[in-house]
Amino acid sequence: MKYAILVKLGGELIAAEYADYEDYKGFLKCPICREPVFLRKAYTRNNIQVPSSFVHHKSIPEISVCELRVGKYTKQDIQIIATTARNQRLTKLKISMWKYLKYNLAISLKSWSNYAKDAKKVKLLGDIIDYGMQVLENNIQFILENTLPRTEILFKNKDTRIAIVTEMQPFFDAFLKENKSNWQLHCKIAKEALELFLISNSMKEIRYRLLCCLCHPTVLQSMPELLDLDTETDEWRQKFLAYLTLQITFVFLTVNWIKIFD
Repeated sequence: MKYAILVKLGGELIAAEYADYEDYKGFLKCPICREPVFLRKAYTRNNIQVPSSFVHHKSIPEISVCELRVGKYTKQDIQIIATTARNQRLTKLKISMWKYLKYNLAISLKSWSNYAKDAKKVKLLGDIIDYGMQVLENNIQFILENTLPRTEILFKNKDTRIAIVTEMQPFFDAFLKENKSNWQLHCKIAKEALELFLISNSMKEIRYRLLCCLCHPTVLQSMPELLDLDTETDEWRQKFLAYLTLQITFVFLTVNWIKIFD
């Protein structure tokens, strides 16, 4: 069969030609009968290239029916399955977004509650966080359609414009290696999660927690000009916009969505 569903991602339809079996092992099922399937990699037989395909573990007569129906999938069929899978993922994200974000490699979120207390004590910090909320609310499409794709490229290419502390570099390298064959799917889920984070009223508390971390002086030390410049100037606002949008997208791109989704 050309397709299988990845049950751990809400039933995402996976094409055999792009599948990495080691990543999906144990989570692949037939879209029709829901029986487990495995990936048979492309091979050459009698000088003829046989493409990759999904194969049922059990050899039963009904299998031919599954293969026939999957082989006739239209673009509309594929879109319906994709929409269903996406909705199931969004349901989980609404419940567990903060839990998932804690796995990101970009910034530790362990101290968010202490940072939130500081925001209530220090007016300037509270004002910066409030401004950060405005930045997110007013730049949703810019973040999703401009910053996120750019950050994807910078991260994947290990561009120096994304500053990574030396001791964390091995973790980022391992992350990129693990997601190399699934990069497109990884970025797709990261965008879904980021969009929900930005637009949903149910995510307001999560946005506040993340901003408490990203706007705290101990974190902003990596951008000293944001600590030195007057926050009322256009220069500060422009630098803060660039910093915040990049960091937000980097947080979402460094969550191993395919691995942690259950």
